[in-house]
Amino acid sequence: MQQTQDADNIPENGRYEAAALIPNKTAADNIAPDQMAANQTATNQTAASFTEHSNCVETHETPLLFSAQFKRRTSQRLIWLIWLCFSLGPVILGRLVQILPTPGMQWIGYGCGVIGLLSLYFYIIDTVPIWGYSKLIAKFAQRLSAEGFKPDEGTFVGLAPSAGLRNYNNHTIWDMGWLHLAGNQLYYIGEQLRFTLNTHQVTHLELQKDATSLIGTYAVVIMWQGPAIKSKNFAERDFNHQTFRLQPIQAPSLAQLKPLSQALRHQLEDWQIGRGVDELTEKSARDRLQSLQLPEFGEVDSRPFPTLSIGLVIAVWANLMMLAFAIALVTGSLAINRVLTGFIFTMATLGAALQLWPLIPRPRSSIS
Repeated sequence: MQQTQDADNIPENGRYEAAALIPNKTAADNIAPDQMAANQTATNQTAASFTEHSNCVETHETPLLFSAQFKRRTSQRLIWLIWLCFSLGPVILGRLVQILPTPGMQWIGYGCGVIGLLSLYFYIIDTVPIWGYSKLIAKFAQRLSAEGFKPDEGTFVGLAPSAGLRNYNNHTIWDMGWLHLAGNQLYYIGEQLRFTLNTHQVTHLELQKDATSLIGTYAVVIMWQGPAIKSKNFAERDFNHQTFRLQPIQAPSLAQLKPLSQALRHQLEDWQIGRGVDELTEKSARDRLQSLQLPEFGEVDSRPFPTLSIGLVIAVWANLMMLAFAIALVTGSLAINRVLTGFIFTMATLGAALQLWPLIPRPRSSIS
């Protein structure tokens, strides 16, 4: 769910900006001052209500849970754990192997150490990227409950406003939200965006795998048909086709994303044909959702994921080698024997190769 170094289109302090509404001007020359004040009060109340229920979030400042700081902290933790796995890990294992009495047993120990470090690496990349998500979801569920929603009536998902994989501040998703399917409407209540779509507007559903790590991530790609717009090249009116991605985030590990994403796609397919979907039970929640509009993502800062290059290979390999050398030097491991020294630097090289492998260009695959 993560990778990149750029910041999303949100304030650095992780807070919303207040939404501004400017009421339409009307001719009121003949209205009495008292009536004018009453009209202005009603206008302000209407504007506040609209701001609360539209695609904009609440007017008061609300700290972002899925903020840029959270994304950076998660990605930095992942990077450091991977580096320590292939720098500090071989040093510790190598020193333990030296305790074994015979060279043959030591070679077996080195072989077991390689298997152990690889197992640790796959555990890290499978679970660490979503550490903290459960607490994040619990806090967001409390906010939803305060607005009259029932979080257990929907699904918590991550949203990316793009058809392909993009970098959103070290993550593959831009926003965190609550997805609810009621009747013929799809409702998305997110931290940075709220919108609705009906079954007729959704034209295509697809499950895609994107390999940003050796585990890979899965997401449901939704193509929808927006309002008709005038074409610059033709006299006829074309339709505005747009795409976004939804990814389940209530998974214990990245490996569990595939079945959860498949279940989400089947749920959306059932919704399209009007099967197995009920209305919200709370009237206050239904009233809020009825005011939502079509998605308006605006400009969201993102980057494509880096591709393999000579410079990147050298940078990743050199960083791991220098860290491994420094740890081995401080612990005195380099002075023990050549086998231990070779083991330490071989594991550092293997760690660099595993990090670079997902960056090899490959076609995006659809999953049936």
